[in-house]
Amino acid sequence: MADELSLIGYRIGAASIGLGVFSTTIDLLHACKRGYDAWRGLEGLDRDLSILRAKLVLQQDLLEQWQRDWYGFAVTDSVSVTKLRLLKEHNGTVELALGSVHNLIDGMVSLREFAHSGRAPSGIERAKWIASELDTSRKSLNEITSLLEGLYRLLPPRSPNLEAAQAIISLNDHGEGSDAIETVLRSTSRQAIISGTLNLRRAERSLQQELQRRVTEMNNGPPTVELVITPARCQVGEEDKISAGFRRFGKLDGRPAIIEWKKYDRRWQGIKRTELDGRIKNLAHLLHNESKPEELRVLQCDGYFDNPADSRYGFVFTLPQPSEGYPISLREVIGDKSFDHLPTLEERYQIAYSLGLSIAILHTAGWLHKSIRSHNVLFLKQSKRPVWCRPYLVGFDYSRPDGRDESSEKPEQSKRFDIYRHPLSQGTPNERYRKEFDYYSFGAILVEIAGWRPIWDVWADGTPVETFKAQLLATAEQKVPHRMGRDYAEATLKCLNGELARRDCSEQKAFFIEVVEVLGRLIS
Repeated sequence: MADELSLIGYRIGAASIGLGVFSTTIDLLHACKRGYDAWRGLEGLDRDLSILRAKLVLQQDLLEQWQRDWYGFAVTDSVSVTKLRLLKEHNGTVELALGSVHNLIDGMVSLREFAHSGRAPSGIERAKWIASELDTSRKSLNEITSLLEGLYRLLPPRSPNLEAAQAIISLNDHGEGSDAIETVLRSTSRQAIISGTLNLRRAERSLQQELQRRVTEMNNGPPTVELVITPARCQVGEEDKISAGFRRFGKLDGRPAIIEWKKYDRRWQGIKRTELDGRIKNLAHLLHNESKPEELRVLQCDGYFDNPADSRYGFVFTLPQPSEGYPISLREVIGDKSFDHLPTLEERYQIAYSLGLSIAILHTAGWLHKSIRSHNVLFLKQSKRPVWCRPYLVGFDYSRPDGRDESSEKPEQSKRFDIYRHPLSQGTPNERYRKEFDYYSFGAILVEIAGWRPIWDVWADGTPVETFKAQLLATAEQKVPHRMGRDYAEATLKCLNGELARRDCSEQKAFFIEVVEVLGRLIS
């Protein structure tokens, strides 16, 4: 009852400010969006116009990010009422800045119409007109950038990692404009998350081109690249029992390491074996890439080796230092009722956000994980406690590039692993694996983090997969809000119910905006 009275009080406080005072601001934001969208949809542009459009797209993405932070929140507590008061205090300045931005975008309409239709003054005057319009538009861009930067200093974005947002949102859903956006990002940003994500994308494309060459040439010999590890360097030790045989602890050149197994069928020959070998090589290179962003929470892959006697490859990951012993999995700590080093609420938010951001970066690089579950989330230990703020996503044995022509291996059937998988990705026949299935698995982990209890504990033998999905959804709707708050619960529901795939923008962009960003704000 007290909570309800508090909420009523907050709403009364918001009403007293007068929400209608922001109507002009909202109208200006919509007007700016229409102007940007008109550029966003253009295709077949030459280099100069492509770069111009890319810069406008990046401006729009950051402005929309800022709008979500400052004009897309619910009035639920005293903090949100304080935000409303701050907005009212600066409303005149915001309107003036947005009005100027809108006018500058409108001033570029002649060049935009030329880009759309190709119509312009003929003869010698045509070239002069185009050069003049380009020069004027570039000056307008600089003025818009200056205005928006001032706006962001006045009311800073609330995203915990604005650079990650720029890299992930801007590199998706832009079709042929993606190359120009990469060019602009590389030339204008010095942020490690942006350069690391771009490097990862570039490495993935290069690796796929190399794999296609090998398939074309039918080169069936074993990989001979520098990441192949000789048996003498690697000691394979005890099994990580929580992994059901997929992971062992060991050493590489005397350093603590983890070995993850990737099984294969020794009967595979020809193109199928070439593709498998190439995918193993590419995945090792991707996880070895030293320029990958730190926000991608994966262990450093030092190489791989073939274990033909057991028909499996071993990926070898060395552990960051300092670290006490071998890491512990999320599944292990939430399943151990005697475990006394529990994370705080803020640390659980951090775990969720870090994992969500890692999935978003992995998808931006062009890969699907396919085995997201709490068994594959590891924590290093220091002072006998898990380092909660730095989870590591492992278990890449079935990962593959996200492409239409990529073959998809079906993970081994296991009831305790299947409960993390989307119903459509289970059984025979099953649908081609897609991003939505990774998001569903992440949603299952979010339920576990909320209750600090493995979902295996609530699964009953013989429960149909759709019935269990309904149980997860019911838990996310009824119990998770009490434990983690409404925002966390809604992010969880969106992962589980598949609604992200029904957005007008790309599913990947929707996941970042509606899930990762939301989780990030909980820790800020």
